[in-house]
Amino acid sequence: MISLLGGEMKHNLLNLFMVLMLLLAGTSGCKKDSNPATVTDMGSITEDAAESISGAVGDDNGGATNQLGELMQLSSQNIGSAAVMLAKTNGATTVGATYNPSTGWWTITVDTSVTGILRSASFKRVYQIRYLKNAGDTTSFISNRTVGLNVATAVQFVILNGSGSAKTLRLNHQLQSVTGAFLTTGINTDTVTINSTQPYIRVGSDSITTRNASRMLTHTLTMNFLNIKSLRFKTIASRSQFATAFSGTITGNITANIQVIKNSLYSERSINKDFSITINGGQGTIILNGKTFTCKIKEGEMN
Repeated sequence: MISLLGGEMKHNLLNLFMVLMLLLAGTSGCKKDSNPATVTDMGSITEDAAESISGAVGDDNGGATNQLGELMQLSSQNIGSAAVMLAKTNGATTVGATYNPSTGWWTITVDTSVTGILRSASFKRVYQIRYLKNAGDTTSFISNRTVGLNVATAVQFVILNGSGSAKTLRLNHQLQSVTGAFLTTGINTDTVTINSTQPYIRVGSDSITTRNASRMLTHTLTMNFLNIKSLRFKTIASRSQFATAFSGTITGNITANIQVIKNSLYSERSINKDFSITINGGQGTIILNGKTFTCKIKEGEMN
């Protein structure tokens, strides 16, 4: 009897082993990777985040430098001339401006669409701008320069909202919203200084394809601009040269959820890190998660 039971138990154990092997074989084809490190690592996640930051500050793809360039145009000329300049230099299809004499605020709408061989961009933005006699003074003028001694020395600039899309060599960007506020001083001098008065916040997503992998970053970028300096615009050519002519520091934070697909493997990661950018001569040096990256400010791409 003991020998019979032993044989039956062995037979049952063998059947159980075969069932377990079949189950393991069936689950091996699942798309969800049980070890995300085989798909990506924190180093590549940090690099992807730096790529998104580069795009967020770029000029040609509608990043922060683009909005600062439009602020410089509006600060350096009267509204009428600035609107003409915006249309000529940025490919803006429509530029609208309305003035509220009771508050001194202009509301500016810009609808931009630029198509090229290597990159394209389409954005809509709504700004408010007010020309001040002095920083901290509520006395405002209808323009930056008027007849007589009424010369504005500072500008308040608010980004009320914005949306759009851009495509570069490595990145496909969708912008859901953008807001921010700045104070520009010294607009009556040759050197203009720009500082954030409210954080510059971009909400959007980036699709990046490199190294045989596709990544989707859904992110919120928060930036503060410190002592951004540039020569006051005097000609139309000044706008096209702005990305290579201004300097300053940006501090910020990126919070992103990242989906990675490589071959048949899929993983999800996230990042929440502070960063800084030092800008000079058209180049940006990004410090993120203990790593250093460089980017081209005009193109909005990493080197």
